[in-house]
Amino acid sequence: MNTLYDQDLVDELRKRCDSIEKKLWICSPYIGKIDPIYQIIGDKWNRDNKIDFRLLVDYSNPNNCNYEALEHLLNLNKKNFKLKSLIALHAKIYIFDNECLVTSANLSPTAFECRSIHSPFQSNFNCGFILIYLKLIYGKKRIEKKCAELCRFRDFC
Repeated sequence: MNTLYDQDLVDELRKRCDSIEKKLWICSPYIGKIDPIYQIIGDKWNRDNKIDFRLLVDYSNPNNCNYEALEHLLNLNKKNFKLKSLIALHAKIYIFDNECLVTSANLSPTAFECRSIHSPFQSNFNCGFILIYLKLIYGKKRIEKKCAELCRFRDFC
């Protein structure tokens, strides 16, 4: 398993978002402005009505979420878009079809800036790794059951 960071993390996330066929599920407590979101994950999820797009955020803290970005996403009126909130969410997970990127990077431009030079003035260094073929590793029914157990959070759609 390769650890991704800097431009490799940015490129891999975008490559996978551009190649999705069925689903893009994002778990990120913080999301930034809408234009950088499109730069980070592209817009295939928006152009293709067959793609199931879900976003899990911590909506309770106005410092965590750009409400204008959330409003924009809700106003798209996509039947395959679900927005949910989980208080005290910390995980950052990007699921593309049956693959998953587990990372420390929120859905914001700051999280995906290349930070190869470390200094005491930098607050974070983000990295991640890809898990492939989730349903083969855990079994589809087991994943769906576990998600149903864990997903007891507020639905905004």
